[in-house]
Amino acid sequence: HYAAVLASKPYRYGDDWVPHDAKVRELGTGRTRVETLKGLGRQPRLVPQAKVDDRINAARLTLRKSWFDAERCADGIEALRQYRAEYDDKTRAFRNTPKHDWTSHPADSFGYGCLAWREMRPTPAPPPPRRRDHLPLPPPPRLVNQGRAPRRADRVPPRNRLHSRRHPGTDREQPQKHRD
Repeated sequence: HYAAVLASKPYRYGDDWVPHDAKVRELGTGRTRVETLKGLGRQPRLVPQAKVDDRINAARLTLRKSWFDAERCADGIEALRQYRAEYDDKTRAFRNTPKHDWTSHPADSFGYGCLAWREMRPTPAPPPPRRRDHLPLPPPPRLVNQGRAPRRADRVPPRNRLHSRRHPGTDREQPQKHRD
């Protein structure tokens, strides 16, 4: 059903990023979700398997760079706002696991998207069509000393010729002889 809905939209789609458990075989069909998506003409790619903490951290880092349509994304924004850790009444502290409620699925899907977006490669745009009335560019100008030895004025002298002489085969300075 959803593949037909996506096909009816005027968008150009790339890959469909799916969680790592999409490789599991369904009991009813015996096929994986990846195989089903490929059969429907989609291009599924698996999000790398990561811990829950890594997914939450990726979402935190990505939120700084994200822009949302306040009206169209209102439910998702509210789910991200209310996504929280589970509270333990005995210890009166938060656990290391997120609370599983209505916010879990929207927050998890956002976290999977945050893990996947770094792996996405933009589809290169096709080159613009060549125009027949376009004139070719002139050749680049020649460099000043292209193809010939540098002149004496072009050479860079050593730092100090008198004090830069070394003994052959060593790194020691050669004793200087003073000329009168």
